[in-house]
Amino acid sequence: DERADRLKDILISRDRTRAGKTAPPQGLYFRAAYYPESPEMERAGLKTLARYPRFRSNSV
Repeated sequence: DERADRLKDILISRDRTRAGKTAPPQGLYFRAAYYPESPEMERAGLKTLARYPRFRSNSV
């Protein structure tokens, strides 16, 4: 994928100006991460998408 290659090049360059505009940091913070369901993630005790109500298959 061309976009993935471009992103990889930007990350390797460590030059944020190549990535385009970003949101200002005021008020932004990291709350949580949810990962795709897999035995490895469960064993590691990481929250998976299946545990997050918005991503459950039976939710609307």
